[in-house]
Amino acid sequence: MMMTMYLLTGDGKYLRGPEGSDGIVGIGRWMFDTQMGEGEVRGWCQQYDQDNQPVWSRAFEAPVISPRVVSRFIHPQTVMLFLMTGNERHMRLLQETYDWYRSIEVPGDDGGWYYQYLPDGTPVYSDNFETIRIDPDDPNAPRPSREKLQLTAIQRDLEAYQQLGPEGFRESFRGSVEFTDEDYLAARRAAVTWLRAHEDAVREEIERLERDGLFRSGPWVAGIRHVHLYNWVMQMRIARGVAPKGVFPRGGRSPWQIGGGGWKRPVAHIEDWFDVPLEDPATQ
Repeated sequence: MMMTMYLLTGDGKYLRGPEGSDGIVGIGRWMFDTQMGEGEVRGWCQQYDQDNQPVWSRAFEAPVISPRVVSRFIHPQTVMLFLMTGNERHMRLLQETYDWYRSIEVPGDDGGWYYQYLPDGTPVYSDNFETIRIDPDDPNAPRPSREKLQLTAIQRDLEAYQQLGPEGFRESFRGSVEFTDEDYLAARRAAVTWLRAHEDAVREEIERLERDGLFRSGPWVAGIRHVHLYNWVMQMRIARGVAPKGVFPRGGRSPWQIGGGGWKRPVAHIEDWFDVPLEDPATQ
């Protein structure tokens, strides 16, 4: 948000942050200062106090490592800080984080990660403000899940960074506000491919809605289904060539599109979202 406000207004106060703070660069250092893992473990708590110490929140949110923080915050922030500063330590932190979570991933469709871990990597869960170690062999213990952590988007960015190199990766986020007839034709072809790939899934969603009723599964689930159906209608309009060019996001890849949120649209068409006067004094 700070970077977006700077690009929209040109006011450097949004990069510097409040008086006495280190602004956006301070956010980059914060990720290193608050990392809780020991050795090769990488992790962060869901909440910290004013002194950056892990604290309890709700009765099941203990001051321990929470994997969900990685995909929600660490992934987009490390990428953004690298793109703004060119400091490769941010991408190294992301790589180390990815490597550790891959190393402890429980395989299989019912696998994934436990809800919480101690700094030494021991899986735990919390209830009624008490943290309990998990015995993976106990059939009654909480099971791992992929609901709170997804590594696909992180893997995609790390592979692009390795294949393209630092400057090539940086260049891949730049764009152009121009959208030509050739671009529109390419978008139509991509829409046809998307429609063919999702036809069965959308048909199942429609049949389920008709069978279960609109809000039988709760408004949240129904809302998600409506997003899927909206995407189908939108892609159909693009494929047929009846969608106006103005509906297409133009410009470079925005900070709102890092971390698996590629469907989100920028709030403005900017060729380079990360072209900001920001320097990270930390060593490479």
